[in-house]
Amino acid sequence: MVTCLVTHSLILAWSSSTHSPNWDEAGHLPAGLSHLTFGDFRLYAVNPPLARTVAALPVYFCSYEADWQLVHTGPGARNEFAVGLSFLDANKGRSLWLFTVARWACIPFSWLGAWVCFRWASDLYGHHSGLCAVLIWCFSPSVLAYGQMITPTVAGGALGCLANYLYWRWLKKPTWSATAKTGVGLGLALLTKTTWLILFGLWPLLWLAYHFRLQRKKGVEFLQLFASFGVAVYILNSGYLFEGTGRCLGDFEFVSRSLSGAQPSQDETPMSGNRFEGTLIGEVPLPLPRRFVEGIDLQKHDFEKRMWSYLRSEWRLGGWWWYYLYAMLIKMPIGTHILVGLAILQMFFNRSKVHWKDEMVLLAPSICIIVLVSSHTGFNHHLRYVFPAFPGLYVLATRIFGAGQSKPLTRRLALVALVSAIVSSLFVVPHSRSYFSEIVGGPREGHWHLGGSFMDTNIDCGQDLLYLRDWIEDHPEASPLYLRFMGVVDPRIAGIDLPDISASAFVQGVPEARPDDMTRYEWFVLSVNHLHDREGRNEAFLHTKPFDYIGYSLRVYRMPIRRAANFP
Repeated sequence: MVTCLVTHSLILAWSSSTHSPNWDEAGHLPAGLSHLTFGDFRLYAVNPPLARTVAALPVYFCSYEADWQLVHTGPGARNEFAVGLSFLDANKGRSLWLFTVARWACIPFSWLGAWVCFRWASDLYGHHSGLCAVLIWCFSPSVLAYGQMITPTVAGGALGCLANYLYWRWLKKPTWSATAKTGVGLGLALLTKTTWLILFGLWPLLWLAYHFRLQRKKGVEFLQLFASFGVAVYILNSGYLFEGTGRCLGDFEFVSRSLSGAQPSQDETPMSGNRFEGTLIGEVPLPLPRRFVEGIDLQKHDFEKRMWSYLRSEWRLGGWWWYYLYAMLIKMPIGTHILVGLAILQMFFNRSKVHWKDEMVLLAPSICIIVLVSSHTGFNHHLRYVFPAFPGLYVLATRIFGAGQSKPLTRRLALVALVSAIVSSLFVVPHSRSYFSEIVGGPREGHWHLGGSFMDTNIDCGQDLLYLRDWIEDHPEASPLYLRFMGVVDPRIAGIDLPDISASAFVQGVPEARPDDMTRYEWFVLSVNHLHDREGRNEAFLHTKPFDYIGYSLRVYRMPIRRAANFP
């Protein structure tokens, strides 16, 4: 287990140092610094602050430049990206080091996820299953992809799994000590992902199902469950320094249609309002921090908007209810799917020492998250939205390795599946962000299935600028070279200053004014998301074999240009 964690950490540390900041991280780091510097939680209010605050801690004690004048308050304000671009511009090349240090600070979240998976799988199925759970977590392409980034994805998955594990332990032995631990776990999970609000409704239902017909002191247990929720709310408010706690519901300015009552808007400055203003419920003080409530509203506003989404070479204004199920199918290793499938079959057809109620508690949060996220079809862009469901599936996948749980032949098949999943993932390291399984031809063919959108992060989020810089240095013959880059980060922070491909003679379709009939070449680097441009502007490249690949998010093309003959 120690060897596995050390290897996992080295991969994350290496990957963190070789990838450029992506557009999401550009907002998270300065937002975390603003929390530490001013105790202000306006920036990136759409997500809770814990993960980015941890990421910002080492940078806070370094020298850096930031322009906080760009921060302003207003309904629906999203200033984090403007502040992030200003931060990158002010710190120039040094910002690459600052982001690397911030990423390293987030690696312990991944350790926590591995530990929780180990404990839960060991408690359910035995020690061997626990070790396999660590392997699945540590070499999961998704964990390796998001664990190297300043985002709440892995932190939210790990802390959410911890909260559910502690809750399961409380169900089995409902003591006041377990109650306190459960509340702390839930509070920390809420400080990373608002998605875990579903546990306030799910846990009471699971409690009723778990103890149905059992003669227990249900009154005391209900009080304990309520107390754990109280502890969680206190932890949540503490993380926000109790800013705006107790504000009445009717005093907020909401921008989502659900809470404001206004019509949805595609503008950057949406209409604001409050459907509860002047009502009895509007006078109710909320026991939640102001920015947390506003973050929920902002998230609702984003999901209510209809954006262009891409799936399997099709563009749609809106999304597909099955998008995330399909993304999980092709973005998780085949071996992992086999393990989960074998575990599910074993649940239904083989008797086990594990009670079905225990596996119900394990799987219910994962199922609810997948259903919840899939129900929002305003747009589909990011597999990371369903990542909190992954730890429960990873634990279930180890069921087959439990002592006495399966026949030797089945265990051998499961072992082959486990090894194949690890090898498949390691094959693309450190480019785990662009991982696709062999079902669709691997990461080089994945763009036919997901991607395409400027906002889509399933393949390309602007992470390979440093690899592009190295490629340019190794290929001095690639001139003239044009770039079409996906992302808000300026390539010049990595020392790359190339013209856009729209300036090339090839793209303009105009032959060069030269008096000979020779053919010359122009070179192009395209972010893979731009290949499926909705307006077809890059169709000439889409069906052309690349000259080279830079990671899996950038492609290099060498295109011939016929010089004009008989030029006077």
